[in-house]
Amino acid sequence: MCGGAILSDIIAPPANRSRRLTADLLWNTNNYLSQPPRSDAYDEFEADFQGFKNQVEDDNPFAFSASKNLAPAPGGSKKRKNQYRGIRQRPWGKWAAEIHDPRKGVRVWLGTFNTDEEAARAYDAEARRIRGPKAKISSYFMEDAKKLKTESLDLVSCDDNLFFAMLFVQGNWDISSIDAFLNQDSGNVMDLWSFDDLPNQVDCKLSLVMAAANGKSVILIIIIIVVVWSLSVPSGCLRNSDQQVALFVFGDSFFDPGNNNYINTNTDFQANYWPYGQSYFTTPTGRFSDGRLIPDFIAEYAKLPLIPAYLEPGNNEYTHGANFASGGAGALIDSHAGFAVDLHTQLQHFGDLVNQYRRSLGDTKANQLLSSAVYLFSCGSNDYISPVVNSHSIYYQYTQEQYVDMVIGNLTTVIKGIYQVGGRKYGVLTVPPLGCWPAIRLTQPGNTCSKEIDDVTRLHNQALATKLENLEKQLEGFMFSKFDIYSSTSNRMKNPSKYGFKEGETACCGSGPFGGIYSCGGMRRIKEYEVCENASEYFFFDSYHPNELASRQFAEMFWSGDSKPYNLKALFEGTSSTSFLPNDEL
Repeated sequence: MCGGAILSDIIAPPANRSRRLTADLLWNTNNYLSQPPRSDAYDEFEADFQGFKNQVEDDNPFAFSASKNLAPAPGGSKKRKNQYRGIRQRPWGKWAAEIHDPRKGVRVWLGTFNTDEEAARAYDAEARRIRGPKAKISSYFMEDAKKLKTESLDLVSCDDNLFFAMLFVQGNWDISSIDAFLNQDSGNVMDLWSFDDLPNQVDCKLSLVMAAANGKSVILIIIIIVVVWSLSVPSGCLRNSDQQVALFVFGDSFFDPGNNNYINTNTDFQANYWPYGQSYFTTPTGRFSDGRLIPDFIAEYAKLPLIPAYLEPGNNEYTHGANFASGGAGALIDSHAGFAVDLHTQLQHFGDLVNQYRRSLGDTKANQLLSSAVYLFSCGSNDYISPVVNSHSIYYQYTQEQYVDMVIGNLTTVIKGIYQVGGRKYGVLTVPPLGCWPAIRLTQPGNTCSKEIDDVTRLHNQALATKLENLEKQLEGFMFSKFDIYSSTSNRMKNPSKYGFKEGETACCGSGPFGGIYSCGGMRRIKEYEVCENASEYFFFDSYHPNELASRQFAEMFWSGDSKPYNLKALFEGTSSTSFLPNDEL
């Protein structure tokens, strides 16, 4: 392409990282203007310049206009002929420029120009070439620069770099002059224009070359640079410090905001009827709780709106992420097959959304969104409950270790699938103490806890911790926060009053011993149920799920607790947290 040929002709490749841009990298200032042969006209011109004053006081304020060239400010008088250094108007109206070259000991003729500004720019360019940072250039540049700096900083967030780039490409200042201005103006000398730090070097350099070619059109220069940066820079200028990070949610009923409302299943796997949602939502949403779930609170702490259910019809706005979780889902396809959206299918839905992002945002912005996002997982519980509920022993075909390996293996496959499209930050729940769930105790002799399920969940949590640590070593940039919901749940069941509950083992809504019959709402196979007066007093809302208060407490610990190696707040902020709440210290 012709643009590439132009760049290769005039831009030298950076020799090392963070190299400061100089005029020599953009063009050869030694050949900025060729000197014509000496003539009688030249001798006459040089003689006319004897006694010429190179420096004058500027009595007229000038405004730097984005829509027009330099013009007097309202109320200003006409520009004087000696407004700029090193120039003079010829009798026939043209403007000429010359400069004294101390190295040659002669005055050098720079040419004849149509306007005084063109002549002044030629003088300033040659002055910088000869004298470098000690060059004295026309005073209007400094004054107009200060005015422009104060008038146009709100155009983009990276105002200083854009502003000085504009001065640079117009030929007004070199880097030394910019540094001097910064020292005078703010006392802070920036390391300007290290192109190696930009992800798209060609686009940024091209914007400068195009702007330089355009000469005096300030507004076009601004448009070119801003537009090019908006397409090529995934961070820094376009992302301010408080830009929100997207949240994507995967898993089971602990995280499902209502996806199961929109699939072909039965009411055992739905919660879109009263009294679900009674403590927060005006109508049931499909959340398996009296109110909000862990992801809802995480979104609140991250200053995000509620993350929408991906399967909700008519919802095409996923600016802040999406929730794919499905009540009853497991890592294994056979767990509640046909009644829930398994984890692999959730990954397929995520893949569809990724393609939608790429179509609507373009690859660069889509990649930025995906790489900065946080991915939450709650998965595994149904893989260990489903065989027991369906009267199939986990030992039927596999040992506990083999079964856990399958569950962890499938979960790992999904995490790696997300990693392949850019996902780097993951929040993962362990499996809670399912063996003592009210619904599980109901199936055990004497309504005791299930040792089989408790043993396998402990194996799962140990294997999960090992797998996440291995992924951190194997996958570049992989970061994770693991929340030990097993211990936090056990503590609240054993000592509920310490955490603000009156009852830690019996469900608020259901029937039978411990409220273990899964009949909450009367829409399932068993229609009779009871519901407590104050759901916040019961750790369990129904036979399988904690209440909103418990979810809030878990979310707070997940967000700012001592999860290792990061808590969720650190993942959202992109930094390691050194101050946090110990788990269960609320």
